[in-house]
Amino acid sequence: MASRASSRQGPTQSTTFIPCATRGRKDETLDLAQSLPILDKYERIGGRGPELRYAGYVKAKEAARRCFKASCAAIYSPVVEQLSAFVSQSSSSVPETNQFFLPGLSGGDDSASGSSIRLPSACLTGAPLNAHVQRGLIGQLTGKYHFVQLNPNDGSSLPAALRLLVAQALAQTGATFSTNSKVEKADLKLLDTLPSGATLVVSLRGSPAWGSDVLNDVIQAIHGYVACSSGPKVVLFLDAPAGHRSLLDVLHPDTLRLIDITTFTLPSGRRIFENFVEELYLGDSAPQVQLGHETLDLLRRRFFEQGIEIDDVVKTVELALFHHFTVNPLSALLGLEDKTSSADANETWHAAFFELVRQHILGDMDGGELAILEVMLPASKGKSKMQYLSTLIGDEDGTSSQQHLVEDLPTFLRALDRFRRERRVGLRLLHRMEKALRASGVASTRDQADEEGALALGPNSTSMAALIIKLLETDERHNSSLSRTTLLDGNLSRLAAAIRKLGASDLAALFELLDADGLLKQSSSLRIIKECQGKIEGVREQKRLQEEVDRAVRGSQEASRLDLVQKQLLRQEEFEGAKKGLETWLVQTIRDLLRPSIRPPLYSSQTYNATKHLASLIDPNPRVHLLVGLTDPSSYLVPSSIEAEDSMDAQREQPAPPDVCVAYDLYRNAGRMINLADWFGAFEHSVKPSMLPRPAAQDSVEAVSESPTKRPRGKKRNWQGEDEDEDDDDDDNDNGLEPQEGEKAMVRARFALAINELSRMGLLKRTRRKADHVLRTIWDLSAADL
Repeated sequence: MASRASSRQGPTQSTTFIPCATRGRKDETLDLAQSLPILDKYERIGGRGPELRYAGYVKAKEAARRCFKASCAAIYSPVVEQLSAFVSQSSSSVPETNQFFLPGLSGGDDSASGSSIRLPSACLTGAPLNAHVQRGLIGQLTGKYHFVQLNPNDGSSLPAALRLLVAQALAQTGATFSTNSKVEKADLKLLDTLPSGATLVVSLRGSPAWGSDVLNDVIQAIHGYVACSSGPKVVLFLDAPAGHRSLLDVLHPDTLRLIDITTFTLPSGRRIFENFVEELYLGDSAPQVQLGHETLDLLRRRFFEQGIEIDDVVKTVELALFHHFTVNPLSALLGLEDKTSSADANETWHAAFFELVRQHILGDMDGGELAILEVMLPASKGKSKMQYLSTLIGDEDGTSSQQHLVEDLPTFLRALDRFRRERRVGLRLLHRMEKALRASGVASTRDQADEEGALALGPNSTSMAALIIKLLETDERHNSSLSRTTLLDGNLSRLAAAIRKLGASDLAALFELLDADGLLKQSSSLRIIKECQGKIEGVREQKRLQEEVDRAVRGSQEASRLDLVQKQLLRQEEFEGAKKGLETWLVQTIRDLLRPSIRPPLYSSQTYNATKHLASLIDPNPRVHLLVGLTDPSSYLVPSSIEAEDSMDAQREQPAPPDVCVAYDLYRNAGRMINLADWFGAFEHSVKPSMLPRPAAQDSVEAVSESPTKRPRGKKRNWQGEDEDEDDDDDDNDNGLEPQEGEKAMVRARFALAINELSRMGLLKRTRRKADHVLRTIWDLSAADL
């Protein structure tokens, strides 16, 4: 048998190949492992580094949630108020008749059939029912009405849906029952135990997704209960994002005669997304960590192209914040107190952390000088810029530099926070001007199609969105600051041209809008505030004088019209001069607030733009994770035998990797094709002797031979020739000249299992040969033997 197997192996070893992956795909598998830096290099074990990073993450996550709640409240508040008013009006109305209707009957006269009793129903169309709307409705209705919500999964059958409806309604009363047999039987008469005059709001979420028969049966059962009972009033909420026609397709004509549908249109998802982004970047409660332009583009693509829900967008933002505070050692600065002692800082971070801070401070240059020094003069302590730079560089050992960094870290962070506030004020000011000019009808034609006040971050982005995305860029390209400055100047020129077309009333309305919430007073310069107030008062005074001229022209029929016209021309000239001064001041103010060419130090601690790893977390690629685990199994598997006890254990031999990792390592280092026989030979050579478990008989013999009291019993000798050959083979195996046949079979089995695991993972490309043919020509095995 062995000779036939060996004879079969000869001609097939050079023809049995398995295709391998290309070299380019192998290099991409290590990106995931390399994207997670080891923070132990910067933070001391037992220090406050993780605590500071977690505190910063909690604050940033709460800020992002506040932005989402603020944006939803601004959009959904009118809808929630309308629905609340609808429920209040429906609960106060009294039906004129009280006739029972049999759903199976249909007649032309509605009054005779009792269908005049209709259930008031609100149909929510235009967009999917957001969780914020549900929470807002529950908050508005709790305490006044009883709110019950049923999902499509709850409507598998009529008894199941009614059982949940009754159970949820009774749970809100707090009443206890000795038996729940009626609840199990889905008896709607139990609703009579609700307080007198109560109103029950039943929300049937995803109504078109319900089974047509179940949905019709539930509505007809509720109507039958209301028609023949003096219990609570019932109001239905039906959800039809695709429009009320999709709801009409699943409701029978007999059911439609039982309900009175009022349609409410929910805000579109585009508007919700853009308002959330506006709050996230321009709102007062925006998180300290600012999402970069690539992250913003990832959110936009996932929402508009992949069609995810707005709640998933918020989760993506929280995941980005979590990843930022997990991998960025500088993020610990966001949880730092105002004053930190040098001893506390040294107990928290290693010297590599201060070196990283120094590199970021010295690396952010503008024309060879620190741009932030123009803003944060207190940190220089009266020194010149060159002297302060030499202080940051420090001595050769960096001791003095580290001490100065510890002392000046709070000042740097305050200056960075000040920079962020000023940029946010500048963007909000620019956005308000864009909104006001669009409303006045003097904006460019490409902005007319966008919704009023929106950032237009959709697929057809306008100049406002392009400007914001451009200002968020943090790459190190040579022309990045130049392109940002050019784009900003283009937007300001367009806005300045639009301001020149405004009249006195429109200009006054513009500044009233800008000054409505004290936006201009949030600027850091008192000179800007005083000039702003003076310009606004000048515009208002000009508006008042214009009204007086108009009244004089209308009232003076006999006065000299020439004198009035001359005065009006002089005032118009003065107004044009004031408007030109306002235009110049606005352009300069926005340019000073935004400062597109400046990137302050430590900006990376408050900016996240690692979209590659974020995308792998959102849409994980199993193949990448499998290949990383096969390449570096120690990052996923920690054997229990390894324990860090003392320094001698460090010299202990590392455990051998799993068989599948050994086989994959040989596989990925091969060329385009790998010979299966050569692959097995390399695997056999790579397997260490310690990996091969010894037979139990050999272990027992060695244990007996090592015993000092017992002597191994002699083996009965057989003088036949075959036994002599076997004894010779045993001697050869003991001398290590050739592996034992049992161990050889075990290596083959383990190699076959490793190949099978790689095949199940989908990492092996199949050849056109049949699997049983390959097994028979290599090992003389069939597929059933494995």
